[in-house]
Amino acid sequence: MTGVLLHDVDPVQPLDIWHPHANGLVEMYKPLPWSGGRTLYGLRNSYDGTLTGYTAGQEPWVAGRDGLGAISLDGTDDSVIVASISRLQSDASWMAWVNTNTASANKYVMDMGVNKGTISLNAGKFTSLPTGFTGGAYIYRAGSDLRDGVSHHVAATQQGTTLRGFVDGVEVGSASLVQVGDVNSMSIGKYGASNAYNFDGQIDDVRIYNRSLSSSEVWDQYEDALTGRYDLLRRVNRNAFWFVGGAATTASGDIFGRRGGVFNSSIFGTGL
Repeated sequence: MTGVLLHDVDPVQPLDIWHPHANGLVEMYKPLPWSGGRTLYGLRNSYDGTLTGYTAGQEPWVAGRDGLGAISLDGTDDSVIVASISRLQSDASWMAWVNTNTASANKYVMDMGVNKGTISLNAGKFTSLPTGFTGGAYIYRAGSDLRDGVSHHVAATQQGTTLRGFVDGVEVGSASLVQVGDVNSMSIGKYGASNAYNFDGQIDDVRIYNRSLSSSEVWDQYEDALTGRYDLLRRVNRNAFWFVGGAATTASGDIFGRRGGVFNSSIFGTGL
């Protein structure tokens, strides 16, 4: 098992582990039960995102696939903008969980630049463009139609001049690239900085790596999220969570204990 030695927190006693999903992780976006306001916190390196398109007091926090949080987007003007994000290289991986059942022709899950480092559902099928893209090959409409109202894990890995796409842990397509490059910004739920190709549905657990994950690692990301095994975000009880590298917290703060918040029992209930 490969990973990075980080400090984890056990409900009984702390322990240090080699966490298999921490190696090369640049950022992770996971709404939590006390999420509020207009910020989607970056849980790894604090590359925070700002919600756009939402009415104050009607922010998009929902329980999501695992009951621990997702963002809900309306397909019109909702999105999250991350103004700057560094530590990304030509070799990279990016992924998210998505859930949609609408018939829009093209909807962007994430875009790290302007049509660079993307995942979108084009006619419901996996589509991805590499970082540094200005033309040439990319993955287009691979796999099956995902507009079925079921949560799916979508991922792209880029190594050298090879881009590979995965749905639910299984490779669905690849492309030999002409251009690769670095990225320094990101939007979640739409195309670049423009208000176009907006995603209609739920997006959850966005992760970005500065290395190309192997096929088995992508499969583990998918499988471990379903089983809870080795997941980066763990549940202690209904209002206490932790993240590898951080300390256990309660509803009075986020998973690093740095930001205040209120546990939203109206959305998440009391059974967590």
